Amino acid sequence: MKNLLFLLILSLIPLLDAIHPNDAKDVDYSFRIKELFSKIGYPIEPAVPSNFVAMSFDGEDDFHDFVYWGPKETLKSFFKNQNSLKQPIIRVTISDSMGLSSSSFLDGENGEELKFIKQCYPKGFFYEEKKWGTYPVLETRFIDNGHELILAYAGFDTPGVGITLTFHLVKPEKQKKYTKEQLALWKNFIDNTKQLAGIDLLRFTGKNLQEGYSIVDCFGEKIKITGEKRKRDGKLQIVVISTIPNLHYSFISMEEGKLDPQWKEERPIIKAHANITFPPSVYIQEATSILIDHVEEFSVNPNEINPTSIIGIYQN
Repeated sequence: MKNLLFLLILSLIPLLDAIHPNDAKDVDYSFRIKELFSKIGYPIEPAVPSNFVAMSFDGEDDFHDFVYWGPKETLKSFFKNQNSLKQPIIRVTISDSMGLSSSSFLDGENGEELKFIKQCYPKGFFYEEKKWGTYPVLETRFIDNGHELILAYAGFDTPGVGITLTFHLVKPEKQKKYTKEQLALWKNFIDNTKQLAGIDLLRFTGKNLQEGYSIVDCFGEKIKITGEKRKRDGKLQIVVISTIPNLHYSFISMEEGKLDPQWKEERPIIKAHANITFPPSVYIQEATSILIDHVEEFSVNPNEINPTSIIGIYQN
């Protein structure tokens, strides 16, 4: 009886080990940056309080003008009376004075710009370059007519092509020096804002990785792809699931690799390459990274009748 029970449990292991395509659930991830940068989305996680929202004087989320980050009610009062400000807030805009021509703000014309600022505002002048991941950030401080000013420039994308954003720690107009609370908010923002990396970076760009499967966002349409590696022979299998009518997944190749070694998150993945087409005339080349589910047996047998939502089973 004990041996029979043991064999029964053993026979269930493959079923518990593998993720069947029907169990590949869609999971939505919200990134703070998409709430604060609805039109300019860069993969960073800004270190600001959770009650901060993005607002502007005219209601438009336009970074060619000024956008303010702060508690909603604080910003509403500030827009009516700028001296009503009692909590620190941050103002954001696209920079028209600092550009990024290399991997550092200290190169080229920016060095001359810093010299010019120092000449104009020698009192309290300070600057320091830091990094948010691969993005350079230049913090500057100086005193203008007795008022302390703190700014930071962050360069995004390819030098010479991307944009530079200016961040300004805002205080009431009549207040000359920053308070400890304001300085603490700024220090946390500058020191702890991070560039998204690894799985978070892939999820930010629409590639939603879960354990054993990925959800690919193709212009608002979702495709699920499971990825398995069979333990006994190392064979790989992906299963493509979609309910999009007339979608065609043209498989090209797959290989085993590591997830994002640049960020030292070297988890085993299957990278699947394919051309995807669906009506009316959408065509994309897709390389999907899938976290590998190591299984005793594949969850789907390509020789059996499977649900119509499964549009492709591929092995390597």
